[in-house]
Amino acid sequence: MRVATFNINGIKARIDALPQWLDEAQPDVAILQEIKSVDEGFPRELFEDRGYNVETHGQKSFNGVAILSKLPLEDVTRGLPVDDSDEQARYIEAFVGDLRVASIYLPNGNPTDSDKFPYKLAWMDRLRDHVAGLLKTEAIGSPERANRRFQLLVADRRGEMKTAQSDVVIDASGVYRNPASLGDGGIPAPGEEDLGDLVDYHI
Repeated sequence: MRVATFNINGIKARIDALPQWLDEAQPDVAILQEIKSVDEGFPRELFEDRGYNVETHGQKSFNGVAILSKLPLEDVTRGLPVDDSDEQARYIEAFVGDLRVASIYLPNGNPTDSDKFPYKLAWMDRLRDHVAGLLKTEAIGSPERANRRFQLLVADRRGEMKTAQSDVVIDASGVYRNPASLGDGGIPAPGEEDLGDLVDYHI
């Protein structure tokens, strides 16, 4: 399965480029950020005609995320759990087969002396807690998913992607093991930590 992500910076600005890219790249799943459109204003027919199922979490003129998939999208969640008062459309997730995918548009937080910075910190806390909960229930909670192996990628300080764990096993106790070194990437590989720390390192 080919999964691609694209910050389109406004569907109106990419109304020609996005379909062209989909035709050329042919991703099975396309995860979009900054659609800058309310749900009913998103030109879903343009993508449905290309064989994509479309789910959006939109907002007028700002933010907005979407998932396009050639396979059915199930169990769609719009917005991060917990804070129902959050009106910023920054998160959508869904299952594609047995794979959970999410489109995330993180808050910028600038300027730091405004209310945007504490909003960013609170939003990141909610994201971390949500992902940790998903890992516990989906990777560990069911016997068929216990002891699954994961390959995790992180960006070093130069922005280059490196494999943080070449052979990660999350066991039934919620501990991930066998961390590989990051080499000179500038980010220390964690030791045996709990699930929350795993998300802290790799979100």
